[in-house]
Amino acid sequence: MNHVLKLRITYGQLAALNQVWGYLDFLDETEPENRAIISMARKLAEKLVKKQVSMQFGEQKKDKRHTLSFEYYQAYFFEMLLRRSLNVFPEGYGQTVIHNIANELHRQLR
Repeated sequence: MNHVLKLRITYGQLAALNQVWGYLDFLDETEPENRAIISMARKLAEKLVKKQVSMQFGEQKKDKRHTLSFEYYQAYFFEMLLRRSLNVFPEGYGQTVIHNIANELHRQLR
């Protein structure tokens, strides 16, 4: 059975999520679990950055919500990365978005 999770997000939320990739520099790559997260995060980063660029410069409108689809394993690792990155983000809009998206992923994963 193939589970696909969907998130409906705005351009601003996507821009906040794309700040997470900087957190990868803080992960200890000697830990096997962290290596798996980093590997998956690189693929997700490519997907999300492309989406942001298409929303910013392409045909898609920035003021509307857009759907992101994730395979179950992608959503699982993305939630894990978001939760871990919350510790290094300053309080504010970005941290709130990351927390809310992590909660939505968690809800859909269960």
